[in-house]
Amino acid sequence: MDFKSLLKILALVAVLAVVSWVYYFSKPAEPYKITVGAVGNSPHTLIYTAMVDMGIDKKHNLELNLKYSSPGEVERQARDREVDVGASSLFSIAQDNLKGSKLRIFGPLFYSPNVLVARTDSRFMTVGDLPGAKLAVPPKVSAAYASLDLVARKNGVSIEKETIIRFGNLAETAGLLTRGEVNVSLFSWPDVANFLVSVEYRSLGGLSPLWTKSVSRPLSFIGLTAYQDWIGANPKAARALVAAIIETNNYLKKNPDAIAKYKEELGLKSDAALALAVQNIPELLMNSWDDKDVDDIRFVIGDMVKEGILSSEPADDYLVKLEQL
Repeated sequence: MDFKSLLKILALVAVLAVVSWVYYFSKPAEPYKITVGAVGNSPHTLIYTAMVDMGIDKKHNLELNLKYSSPGEVERQARDREVDVGASSLFSIAQDNLKGSKLRIFGPLFYSPNVLVARTDSRFMTVGDLPGAKLAVPPKVSAAYASLDLVARKNGVSIEKETIIRFGNLAETAGLLTRGEVNVSLFSWPDVANFLVSVEYRSLGGLSPLWTKSVSRPLSFIGLTAYQDWIGANPKAARALVAAIIETNNYLKKNPDAIAKYKEELGLKSDAALALAVQNIPELLMNSWDDKDVDDIRFVIGDMVKEGILSSEPADDYLVKLEQL
């Protein structure tokens, strides 16, 4: 082989090597495939639907398999590892932590969406009026009940001792209020909008605004959850999901009118109900995950312990900060 032929071969090899190197390092990374549990007809629906619509999931290299179900089922799926990432209340995670669970809250979702609603033909105007009320609420083991219990105590009311309680799911508690079998019921956004547009019902206040009025903090309620071993094995995926949630929520808070296109997904039955949702849901969305957010959660848990709603403080590791991912 002459010298010129050798040079041509070496040049070709060099070109192929450069092309291969460029292809290898410039090809798109494999997306982070995450199975996510979320509550249907809730702020979850808004967050994830808007995220996908705006391409924020793709921007953060996420490929999400969303599984919508009821609040209790979403928490069970996370607990039984049927999803990679769930959405659990801080009340449930704290309880599980006390039993030795390795489930962790590692990112934001939203503050308490719960709202107390009274019949307008009743005497009840504020949470302080609750003594003597016939009250329809979710099951006693639920985070919604625990949050109501905490907020009521902050306002000098023991719902267990001073009200007549009827427990049930959303359809059951709504039916009790509609039929006049109770005076007050606990709903959540967006469902509550369908009631508040009627002259037959009025709001006694959202739990998060009532809590903020008492302690100057938002009522932390629910966050992204996963087992510690999944977070440890998938830190980049966890960070990407947190970043996508924050970006989506930040957009919706700055552009509340964007919520209007999700009327059907949110189960809103009228334009008036939609207007209420657009006005109220953005303030519930968490658009950060920093020391203050973690401190707000610890504050709520600490007060639940003081009030006897939780038996004791959970271990500190039930919360995972962004810098720990």
